[in-house]
Amino acid sequence: MPTVVHISPHPDDESLGAPCTLLSLRDLGWHVVNVAAGLGRPADHERRRAELAAALGVAGFTHEESPSLPGLSRGDDLSRARRVLTRELAGIVERHDAELVIGPHPRDGHHGHETVARAIRQLVWTSRRPLTWWMWPLWTDLPRPTLMVPCGEDHLRTSARMLDQHAGENDRNDYRALQTSMRAANAVRGVETVFGFGSARGDAASVTSAELLTEVTAYRHRWFVGRARTFDQPGQWAPLDDLSILSSARLRPLYRAWLLDVAARRRTPGG
Repeated sequence: MPTVVHISPHPDDESLGAPCTLLSLRDLGWHVVNVAAGLGRPADHERRRAELAAALGVAGFTHEESPSLPGLSRGDDLSRARRVLTRELAGIVERHDAELVIGPHPRDGHHGHETVARAIRQLVWTSRRPLTWWMWPLWTDLPRPTLMVPCGEDHLRTSARMLDQHAGENDRNDYRALQTSMRAANAVRGVETVFGFGSARGDAASVTSAELLTEVTAYRHRWFVGRARTFDQPGQWAPLDDLSILSSARLRPLYRAWLLDVAARRRTPGG
């Protein structure tokens, strides 16, 4: 059974980032391991751990936590958190023999999400074997989405039930509305941003709800990015373009965003 490790900066990110993608993998026979990189504020840990367990129970995913749960709040040492998470996540991925990692992208706008994404990026870059990373967006759009995952009615209902388990966070803000509206917009935006502006709906004509991701991997000290596609059988990876070829206009937005990310970290204490 193939394994995918989803790395969640906070409880509820498994229900907001790419739940339809994770449920689609589950239905294809993949073992889905959700790793909680953080549990929010220390005072909320027990509540959020219980809510997360309930959400994962709805989905049928396996639960793990970062052994040290390094702080991911703005006032925490985010550089240290990134180093700790890189080491701990590498151990988890190796123990499960995972071939796919899913998590936020490095420019997602939230300091905790970006810290986790940078740990994933280092993990993928230093992996002894090719490891594929699917990045999802929540607070900031992906620089270059390459993968469109349609959300079926069953997955929409399941992911809504998953999010419902996070009662404390839903009381604080209307995340249900975010979950619904974001996917509806992706069904339209995905045709243009994944396949190129001016593209026709084609095979996506019946899609009314979707998730958008960017597919990358690293091999022999080069980054590769997946070709534009809709979700199909994982394990048969899409042909990959060499991300180091900057003459390709289609690849520039992603590479430029990563360079901006490096520059931002140099300017931000603890970033």
